Amino acid sequence: MYWKVILGAIVFNSIAFQDTESKEHQGSCRHFSDALDIEGKKLVQNLLSSKAKFKTRLLLFVGMPRTGHSLIGALLDGHKNVIVSNELDLLHWGSYKASKVFSGIISNSVYCAKVAHREQAGYNFDMPGSWQGSWEGDNVSYIGDKKGGGTVGVFLGNFERGWEKLQSLKTAVGLNVTLIHVERNAFDTIGRQYIRRLWEMKRPQLPYNSTLAKNQASTKTKVQRRILWSIASHYEEMLNMIHKIRRKAVADGMQWVEISSEQFSKNPLGSVQDLCYELKIECTTSFVKQVEALVAPMSSPSQILKWPPKLVEELRRTDRRLSSFSVPLIETNTSL
Repeated sequence: MYWKVILGAIVFNSIAFQDTESKEHQGSCRHFSDALDIEGKKLVQNLLSSKAKFKTRLLLFVGMPRTGHSLIGALLDGHKNVIVSNELDLLHWGSYKASKVFSGIISNSVYCAKVAHREQAGYNFDMPGSWQGSWEGDNVSYIGDKKGGGTVGVFLGNFERGWEKLQSLKTAVGLNVTLIHVERNAFDTIGRQYIRRLWEMKRPQLPYNSTLAKNQASTKTKVQRRILWSIASHYEEMLNMIHKIRRKAVADGMQWVEISSEQFSKNPLGSVQDLCYELKIECTTSFVKQVEALVAPMSSPSQILKWPPKLVEELRRTDRRLSSFSVPLIETNTSL
């Protein structure tokens, strides 16, 4: 495609995302330990028993960075029958032992809720009064890890190798797999990644401030526009891989759940009820109220930026749903 020709000599592409991921691992809710209290150890033993295979599923996330996986992971961790850790990045582990996987997920969930209060990358996903970092008895329907973009990254390097890692994890824990894909329109996804990337290039040592980052974002210079094109190119690559993972997963009998972050923001009540129905978990009145209190209206970072017309055309060709979504354009007629 046109932008790939332009970006032939540009080194921002996947390196930019790798740098972003490595910096974010310094966040407050990324923590690994397999140390557990008595209740945690008891749950691990229950999950290792044969009966767990009939009532518990392994939950993983697949998708783009900056689309809302953290929100969905945090609110699901607030359900009494779901345990979700934050970015243990399971598919990057060298080998798997069921007890270590379960212990790591449970320990991280507890740490994120009780110590870090679900703070991550400048955002707070705490749900007071919920089941975050805890669970009801041994009745766990889902246990898993929230790591969307990193999961796709494993497959981008080598699809067969990525699938082999997923199957190895599935075999080790002995559970069927559910994959959640949280999607957001391309312009806002790319725009948010771009704004975050500019901040990290200018202020690598400072905590991320989304309001200040948005106020200072611009596409005025050629270098800035090249970065924007680079992120868009990586977006297309990831989108194609997500479609490929979905086809393979569904064909292999895995459950695939689609969530629209825009729809979740507009209608949290209906969206969480739909999600509970998809996952076949109880949607109690208290859980719904806690989710409604957590979900806030979404901003539209794409409207802050001025976009190169040729890039907008390319994105609309990639996804026809974007034809009705308008963004501000750069006035000058330039390919970058």
